[in-house]
Amino acid sequence: MFARANRAVSRRPRDGDQVVASGRVEIFARRGALQLVVERMDAVGAGRLQAQLEALKARLAQEGLFDPRRKQRLPKVPRRIGIVTSRGAAALHDMLRVLARRDPTLAVTIAPCRVQGRDAGPTIVGALHALQRTDVEVILLGRGGGSLEDLWAFNEEPVVRAVAASRVPVVCGVGHEIDVTLCDFAADARAATPTAAAELAVPIRVDLEASLRDRRSRLLQALARADRRRRKQVADLRGRLVGPRRRLDEQAQRLDELRRRLEGAVGRDLRRRRGGAEATRRALLSLGPLQSVQRGYAIATREPDGTLLRRAADASVGESVRVRLAEGALRCSVEAVVPEPVDLRGRPT
Repeated sequence: MFARANRAVSRRPRDGDQVVASGRVEIFARRGALQLVVERMDAVGAGRLQAQLEALKARLAQEGLFDPRRKQRLPKVPRRIGIVTSRGAAALHDMLRVLARRDPTLAVTIAPCRVQGRDAGPTIVGALHALQRTDVEVILLGRGGGSLEDLWAFNEEPVVRAVAASRVPVVCGVGHEIDVTLCDFAADARAATPTAAAELAVPIRVDLEASLRDRRSRLLQALARADRRRRKQVADLRGRLVGPRRRLDEQAQRLDELRRRLEGAVGRDLRRRRGGAEATRRALLSLGPLQSVQRGYAIATREPDGTLLRRAADASVGESVRVRLAEGALRCSVEAVVPEPVDLRGRPT
């Protein structure tokens, strides 16, 4: 096999491996030897199985068997759990030990089966179907690690379809962390090991009890606060709710109070208005003609119609004029009209 073709070989064969070599037959004339010039080399065992595995995986994925939307949710706190594995396998003892530690009250139903060999697939399918007729809430499907040939039963199409069709959620824990089977893709949840599958399916009971106690305490505290708040509201409402007679008395008392306030407001307004009227009256009197007369002035009117004389030109010589004084009045006859201003003594100013 020349270097050019040898570089295309993905895995260098070891002593004892079976391979399929293809190429051409030639005769090496110098030595007269018949030789096979290998151009391609494929493994027979694991290589063939891997090719079958990839082909089946692609076909089942196209059908939707691995679609995440069809996967079921695991119960939060299962009360009964089923296990599909070999009765004498170490994986069974590991899972039982983990389950007993996490929840001692958990009921476990074991459906034994073969997990390796030519007839392992049908027994796994039968165990899954048997658990469908029980009251288990979740199924653990597991076994220990091994080669691709050892785990091949979990890649067989009937087994993968049985896992996908299970009405009970299935947790697949086959092999070790690096092992991946088609049942891992079809199951509702995948765990790296059987022990991890048991831990994934069942919560720790003491943790749940502690969480429940905490939630119960917080709920009781919330209820107590709500009760105190409601009691206070009831007390407030009771204080505000009174009988009809008491309500009438309260309204009558309020009416009396409003009447007293109204009477006081009306009295204050009347006093204010009277004070304003009196002030106005005094102001008017101080500005009136009679007040001027009291200060020494006189008021002249024409006889007999009483027309007020404001200017000397308003009177005529010989006309009768009535002059009102502070005390009494004079009836006079106009002897002369002096238009220019004069002082009190009759002299021009």
